[in-house]
Amino acid sequence: MSVKVRQITITIRTIVNGLCYFATFVFGINSLGLLLNSGQLAINSIMGGSTNNENGSKIEENVDSLSPVKENVAEGIKSTGGKED
Repeated sequence: MSVKVRQITITIRTIVNGLCYFATFVFGINSLGLLLNSGQLAINSIMGGSTNNENGSKIEENVDSLSPVKENVAEGIKSTGGKED
């Protein structure tokens, strides 16, 4: 085997090993984050923290507050004939 082919083989092997190490590190950090998140959710549910019903009502309030904006936009489109500049 020539020296150049051997160098190319070693380079490719090094790149593949580096990518595998990087992927392992990324997946490890993701799994740690998911475990911490599930622990936080479990603690919140045990301690009686924020429930989904409270969050849902807040979202509905925000949507209702945007309805005048929607009406103004609709009126603006009607007055210009639906044409944009």
